[in-house]
Amino acid sequence: MRHYTAVCQGCHEAVHAGGPPALAGAGPRETCVDCHMPKRRTEDAVHVVMTDHFIQRVRPSRDLTAPLDEATTLAALRYQGEVALYYPATLPATPESELYLALAQVQDGSNLAEGIPRLQRAIERAQPDGPEFYFELARAHARAGNPQEVVRWSEAALAHDPGFAPALKELAGAATTLGQWDRAAEALRKAVDLRPEDSHALADLGNVLLQQQRVGEAVDVLNRALAMDGNLPRAHNTRGLAALAQGDGASAEAQFRAAIRLQPDLAEGHANLANLLAARRDYGEAAAHFEQAVRHDPASASSYQGYGLVLALTARTGEALEALRTAAQLRPGLPRIHADLGDVLAAAGREAEALEQYGLAVAADARDFDAHLAMAELLIALGRVSEARPHLQAAAGSADPGVSEAARARLAALR
Repeated sequence: MRHYTAVCQGCHEAVHAGGPPALAGAGPRETCVDCHMPKRRTEDAVHVVMTDHFIQRVRPSRDLTAPLDEATTLAALRYQGEVALYYPATLPATPESELYLALAQVQDGSNLAEGIPRLQRAIERAQPDGPEFYFELARAHARAGNPQEVVRWSEAALAHDPGFAPALKELAGAATTLGQWDRAAEALRKAVDLRPEDSHALADLGNVLLQQQRVGEAVDVLNRALAMDGNLPRAHNTRGLAALAQGDGASAEAQFRAAIRLQPDLAEGHANLANLLAARRDYGEAAAHFEQAVRHDPASASSYQGYGLVLALTARTGEALEALRTAAQLRPGLPRIHADLGDVLAAAGREAEALEQYGLAVAADARDFDAHLAMAELLIALGRVSEARPHLQAAAGSADPGVSEAARARLAALR
């Protein structure tokens, strides 16, 4: 440190001759480097502290080594806006130049709103022979959340090269989003045939097969993927779902735990493990995993719904209502969420609010017989028998013997 201080004093020998100035954060033993090149936390690797080599006249007053959130910091650093040429300053005005300039707008997601139509126009003018530009337009639409357009441009890429595996995988991803399972399976099988060692494609195919209720095939494919690469969190998660479909809860739990061990922020893994734990009445740990699920995916209504029910079962009524209301806000009109919220409100003695939620449930789905029965029971308890009868008659038509028999017994008792 003496060496670097001597370098500074080579030009600034008269500065602070009496020692460090009386400034906040400056200690009696601090040197030129401590104040003007302080240690700070890096923004591209937030767990690292290093010397800042930008020499500043005044050290910033904030704590430069304070912890940073990686996702928030990287999002703030990510450039958004038009991508401009750096070198050379201009390019010849040719269709090829425009293709590459348009591609630059979308390739890292910097300028999707303007870049997507620009790239499409450039493709339509240049009509490139290879699949790459069509594929990049499909990827841009995937970033923008337009699965129908992803399908369109993935197929355009494949029209130029049927063996272009990246376009097959992009097509499969969009088809999966759209629930087009047969289309997704076909594309993934082709991708796996082209690249038999692609463990990610195998894992995706396993998920699609599971969605098609082809559980045995899904297990075989997922086992192949995990044999190639045991560090695929989503493959472990899907393998756990397949184990549940086979009635093997112990294997399912092991797979879900493996998934979240490999990727602690995997919301689906936490939610699936939480549901499994709740089913065996381990409500404490289930609540902890639901909490992680909603933390890492705050848009998941099903996770908030499960969390609310577990909280209600552990007598945390206020928190349960908050979680269920959040679920209802995320998926308004979903009958089961409104019915569950009604159940918790009724148990808390908030009958008017409970009736409102039951009403929303049966309005959204007149065949939600559980909600009809619950609403009828509450109306009877409140002495509003005539209002309860239509709901009991509706519940009596349930295919669930427990619900229908309870409704009929209630109707008989009211006569």
